[in-house]
Amino acid sequence: MISDFWEDFLLLRREEEPDGLGGVVSSWSEEVFFLGGLTTTRTVSVRPAGVPMALVTRVLTHEPGVILHPQDRVRRVRDGAIWQVLGDSREDMAPARCRQPFAQVPVERLVEAG
Repeated sequence: MISDFWEDFLLLRREEEPDGLGGVVSSWSEEVFFLGGLTTTRTVSVRPAGVPMALVTRVLTHEPGVILHPQDRVRRVRDGAIWQVLGDSREDMAPARCRQPFAQVPVERLVEAG
């Protein structure tokens, strides 16, 4: 079952506060806890010169009660890794009659400067 591979994730919410100098300071807070799992898909694309190139995409499969949108950010609880959502999970959901409902969305890992 898909849920056997799920782990804890948090949907992050962007908050902005005035910085006192006319600008804003952005931060991210934890908003919603959900279960999901990361997988890797590999496809082959052909460049204009005819050279094949492997494309690797990370996909977050998650429970359907949470809808993820482009530019959302999620944190994997296990290691604190932050992922930016690249698509809309409403576009790739399992059929309603499915015994184990799920949704999928492409993601990319963000690296924090530090």
